[in-house]
Amino acid sequence: MPKFPWKSSYRALPPSVTAALAQIKSELVIVAATKKIPVQKIADGLYAHIGLTHDGSNLNITDSVMPDSTVGKFADRTVAATHLDAATL
Repeated sequence: MPKFPWKSSYRALPPSVTAALAQIKSELVIVAATKKIPVQKIADGLYAHIGLTHDGSNLNITDSVMPDSTVGKFADRTVAATHLDAATL
């Protein structure tokens, strides 16, 4: 499995997120994860595996990317589950 040069999880909220949450008056909040990516990193191919490329003047985004079933925290469980007989579930 490739090792990427970014954090895979957070143990605490970044200060900018904490400050933004303090400004919200509602009790309901929609949460999403985002990442600021320098164009050069995309041009270098670091994000090609998720369909982000840059050809020098345009950002290209693939419509849909199916993750590799052998990569990720729960990959072994996912692969194992696809081999189970429905009768064993």
